Amino acid sequence: MSHTEKNLQQELKEKARHGDIFLPLQKYTAELMPLYPSVSLHWHEELEFTRIMEGTAHYQIGLTDFDVREGDLILVQPHVLHSVTRIDRAYMRSETFVFHMNFLSGNTTDACSLKYLKPIADGTLFLPCLISVSHPDYMLFERLFSQIYHCYEQKSYGYELALKTYFFELFRLLFEKKLITASEDTAASSSQSDKLKEILQYIRQHFSEDLSVSKAADFCHINPYYFMHFFKENTGMTFVQYLNDYRLRQAALLLKKENCSITEAALSCGFNNLSYFHKRFREYYGMTPKEFQKTVTVKDSGIPVQTLP
Repeated sequence: MSHTEKNLQQELKEKARHGDIFLPLQKYTAELMPLYPSVSLHWHEELEFTRIMEGTAHYQIGLTDFDVREGDLILVQPHVLHSVTRIDRAYMRSETFVFHMNFLSGNTTDACSLKYLKPIADGTLFLPCLISVSHPDYMLFERLFSQIYHCYEQKSYGYELALKTYFFELFRLLFEKKLITASEDTAASSSQSDKLKEILQYIRQHFSEDLSVSKAADFCHINPYYFMHFFKENTGMTFVQYLNDYRLRQAALLLKKENCSITEAALSCGFNNLSYFHKRFREYYGMTPKEFQKTVTVKDSGIPVQTLP
């Protein structure tokens, strides 16, 4: 990988700090709704443990797609691209714990770190992305999530020690139930993921310009036809669909700011045709840009947990 490609991927990396140096763990509530219909593809160094509290959604984790529903548990390990989108405009609410693996690695040379934790952190062992309600061991993991949730919320004296205990138990159960596996396609999957990170970061840097499939493919030094196939296969969307959605999310962020006109937001995000912008905005958010401005002015529901910085 070239120095430029590494810089691009580093910029795609989420910038938010989860917790602090003393407790690198934080709980988030995410809601997908008309104002915030998706969480873009992104990655970070921390691990995620999520429970779907209500509704349904579509997850992409790495290069695999999952439809999830109320009660399902999701695990996303460090450095893995992931996104969440609504299914047929359905509502979804989830609770997520995001924590750095260092939270559990007091001694990086002991057996726990070397044999179990480090291989997960560096991607040589793989967590199950989904533990569904129908999984035979679901109740064990659901009970554990509830214990983590209540411990974090109550913050009784010594709760940090209890949280460590619960997360160690999480990994112990995953290994005991043989749900953690080694992949034979690690190199190929990593290469595809790196290429996808490169493409997505290119979109982030140039979305306000006259961007096309041919320009993006040329930047990546691959054939336009293969580029379109690769992009659709790994994101579930065409390049144009993804670009429009990303532009719309950026325009929505601008519309939340005071003194930003609808025309300014559209032009700043690469929409040179205002009628096309209005049409796409309404399709994506279920309301006009003007209605969106009024809605977020009256009540800003907050951006979901894992948005790109």
